[in-house]
Amino acid sequence: MSTAVATKQKNLLLSFSKLLAMLCVSPYFLGLSAAHSVTTQNTKILNTKIKPAESNFTGSINVARVGSLVDNQDGTKTDTIDSTASLSYLFAEKYKLNSIFYYNQNLNTQKGDWDDLDLSLVKKPAPLFSRLLFAPGILGVIPMAKSSYIRKEYQGGIGGVAKFSFEPRTFVGGLDFKFSLSLIKNAFKYETTLDGKPNSEYSSVQKFVASHAYKKLTTSLIFLHLNTLSFQNEIRESFIHFEEIGYDFNSRFSVAVGHANTGSALKPNGQDSNILLINENSSVVYASTTVNF
Repeated sequence: MSTAVATKQKNLLLSFSKLLAMLCVSPYFLGLSAAHSVTTQNTKILNTKIKPAESNFTGSINVARVGSLVDNQDGTKTDTIDSTASLSYLFAEKYKLNSIFYYNQNLNTQKGDWDDLDLSLVKKPAPLFSRLLFAPGILGVIPMAKSSYIRKEYQGGIGGVAKFSFEPRTFVGGLDFKFSLSLIKNAFKYETTLDGKPNSEYSSVQKFVASHAYKKLTTSLIFLHLNTLSFQNEIRESFIHFEEIGYDFNSRFSVAVGHANTGSALKPNGQDSNILLINENSSVVYASTTVNF
């Protein structure tokens, strides 16, 4: 076997072992969506629900006012307006192309910035077994945030997603459960940021959604567990969760209030869980309005 072929096979095995290490690392999340960056004020993960329409083209615009749950009077209080535009196009009757544009306006500094553009091409859900549905998809990320293309010199990412859901009326009482697993391979100009921190070569998100609908009122719980693997083989875990109550005035307009918290999934010792429902240093509350079209 030539040296070039042996080297190529070695690199392929190394990449595969990295993927296995990243997906199996967490003892706190059981089970089988991509997020290259998640911040406390980033509510786009929650507010991207688009209601069915007669047209193949659908979308929604969400505007949320986000603030810290506790003001520690130390200048770190979150006060932002987050705007999200979600656009979808259905073609060939079973493929949906989705895009999510997100803009964050910091009211403390009066500065704003886009988040990276998320793209996905997802096949229409099909029965996997019993009433469980499965929908595979392709993911893409285009750098738009200054922190991405300037500080990290991010060039974009591509990956896949597996979505699982249940047929309507599977559970009594208006309950609904969904789960997804995503993996993205990221590309950077350099393996480290401008300040020397390692960039993430791979990103994975495991997302669980539980919701309950009663007439025009919907309560939702969303939990995400995130893994990243740097070019230096450094594995990091984080989490973010949302609790929201929404009210639909009609099929076009709705409002919601909620709470979110995010942080490292593990304590500094690297073993104990650090997942908290409420944290006065990172929890935020928000109120939002959504218009569907």
